Amino acid sequence: MRTFAAACVWLLTGMTAEALDLQVQQSNSVPAGSPVLIHQGTFTTNGNLLSDACVAREQKAEVKFDPAFASTPTVTVALTGLDVDHTRNTRVTMRAEGVSKDSMILIVGTWCETNLYSAVGSFIAVGVAAQSLR
Repeated sequence: MRTFAAACVWLLTGMTAEALDLQVQQSNSVPAGSPVLIHQGTFTTNGNLLSDACVAREQKAEVKFDPAFASTPTVTVALTGLDVDHTRNTRVTMRAEGVSKDSMILIVGTWCETNLYSAVGSFIAVGVAAQSLR
């Protein structure tokens, strides 16, 4: 059996990060009154990430922000679809690295014997606009 799409939302009421043993980092990336710029998009792996050995594998893509932000934006990356070999453990990471005011690198990775046929994700970058967009 293959999973072609997976999504999850947790709505937790009255719980704190400490109660869930999570590490939480929170910040305000856009000062009040500043013009906000949002870039969003989706991405998918280009081919399979297959292996019978316990090795790490990654695929990377550069995303250019046009127009650019005034400073480094806050970026969120989410897994929205997954197709893996059901006979193996599922190990997948998605992250943004090298985020700057005009670009970032999206990375999809897996390791050990996970056979990843495809992974789909989305991103949103939010920050201060470099100039008025009127």
